[in-house]
Amino acid sequence: MNIAALDRATAAAVEWNPDANGSVNALAVADQPVFIGGEFDSVSGKAAPHFAAFAPEGPPRLLIPPVDVTTGTGSNASFLVSASGRRLVYRWRFKGFDIPGASSRELIITNVQLTNAGEYEVIVSNGGGSVTARASLTLKAAPDFQDATERTLTRTIGEGLTLEANVTGSAPFVYQWRRNGVNIPGAANSTYVIPKAKPDDGGSYSVAVENSFGRSSGSVTRVIINTPLLPLADAFAARGQIEATLGTGSASNGTATRETGEPLHAGKAGDKSLWITWRAPANGVCSMTTTGSTFDTLLAVYTGTAVNSLRGVASDKDGGGFLSSAVTFNAEAGTDYQIVVDGFGGASGHVVFHWELVPTLDQIPRITVQPISQSIQEGGRLELSVAVESASSPSFQWLLNDQPLSGETSADLVRNKFEPGYVGIYRVKVSNAFREVLSDPTTVELGKQSRVYSRDKLQDIFALTSLFQTASLREPGGFVSVSPGITGNQILDNYGATKEPGEPVSPLTLGGASRWFAIQATTTATLHLDTVGSDIPTVIDVFTGSNLARSLSDLARFRTKSLILDHQNTFTENQNASYRIVERRI
Repeated sequence: MNIAALDRATAAAVEWNPDANGSVNALAVADQPVFIGGEFDSVSGKAAPHFAAFAPEGPPRLLIPPVDVTTGTGSNASFLVSASGRRLVYRWRFKGFDIPGASSRELIITNVQLTNAGEYEVIVSNGGGSVTARASLTLKAAPDFQDATERTLTRTIGEGLTLEANVTGSAPFVYQWRRNGVNIPGAANSTYVIPKAKPDDGGSYSVAVENSFGRSSGSVTRVIINTPLLPLADAFAARGQIEATLGTGSASNGTATRETGEPLHAGKAGDKSLWITWRAPANGVCSMTTTGSTFDTLLAVYTGTAVNSLRGVASDKDGGGFLSSAVTFNAEAGTDYQIVVDGFGGASGHVVFHWELVPTLDQIPRITVQPISQSIQEGGRLELSVAVESASSPSFQWLLNDQPLSGETSADLVRNKFEPGYVGIYRVKVSNAFREVLSDPTTVELGKQSRVYSRDKLQDIFALTSLFQTASLREPGGFVSVSPGITGNQILDNYGATKEPGEPVSPLTLGGASRWFAIQATTTATLHLDTVGSDIPTVIDVFTGSNLARSLSDLARFRTKSLILDHQNTFTENQNASYRIVERRI
């Protein structure tokens, strides 16, 4: 309040300091000045009148001004002011104009956009005056790639190449470069450099970027390292032939098709196959890869002269790294081997094919029957086995998540009373006097339905078309059927999991080690999901749809709250709808 005293001689108002030397009495009348008097004759040691007047109100006094706010687009922002005084009136302004309805001590801005950034002003007033305070809203933007155009870069062998992440938004950024959709270990800078290009450096490169306000993925740059064209042909009957001991060449399967009677290569769905014959110039061990291709490949080796009566020699899906393929087999001089490169799930692009024969009479082991992926109920019995052809007596070593299992050194692995600790990715190392080979990775999970388990890739859950929905698929897909009142769980391990081309970037994490699981609703109901008890931080996304090449419909996204996973979500599912759930390692 403003306080005034009346001078004894002139009755003029002078400064008042209520440090009186005697008692002070006051009389207040509603909405009128406050009158004060008493038995004092001095204030602060100076002579003072016996009567004083208080004004009914003074101007507001600012106690806590609003503070600057920094946030990202789509979030909410608020400014709060604290002032003392009677009958306070608040008025918020932005860019010189009053904000309609902004008449309280707090200003809340919802769904902040770029147009909301700037300086805000609050005027606090009453009948005695006003006070003004200001604060700024600074918008920090999530990463954004301005150029969404896919491009192709061609380089010669030995030439250097630098890829740059041209991203806008608010620094600092976290980068993750990917090749064919798979995270490149250690590639966490704004640029990715290939100092001297080799044929196997080719691929479809992209970068994912995140900051505190979001994450985004850039467009694909297809890197092609020039190599000679090979006579790979769409039609089996039109295939060319090669006979060299080693070589590297290329082709494109963009217009390739699948033929009637053609087998499923590596037991997987694919319909973009290219064929070539390699005639072995000598006995030996031959290795073939598709490393450097720009898409997810399948590679298989056969003998025979008709596409509908081929005999399998070797096949592979992802053994070459970054979704490329690799096989090794015993070759016999003069034998014609029918080689096929296909695109998993119909993928297509630039094919790089490399082969090398090491002349030798040694024979490596050949796995003729691979172990079968499956789910086992808790307390059940797990049995895995392999069948092997070997010129000398083979030895075996089973691995769980690439770690040797003590005492598991036979062709069969048995686990009685299955428990969560047995969940993971199994392989068996087969050795003879000359060399060792590894079986295909085998998924073993804890679940109620033996043929239903999570997959590293969405297309492994179901085929692209009814053409591939057959028992000839090495690992047929499966859905868990859910209905009201039914509970269940699935314990899985994402060891060795990757992302795949076209996999959506979660708004919560860059991820990189996803596993897909499918459920089928029998009726319309509310479904509750959680991953409570997991020992890694994860994110779960729920989708409908069947093909990453098309846009998956996003139903729900939710995130862990702590390192020991404690996240859950509930949503309504529709009768007969199919949902794909992807769990990602953070």
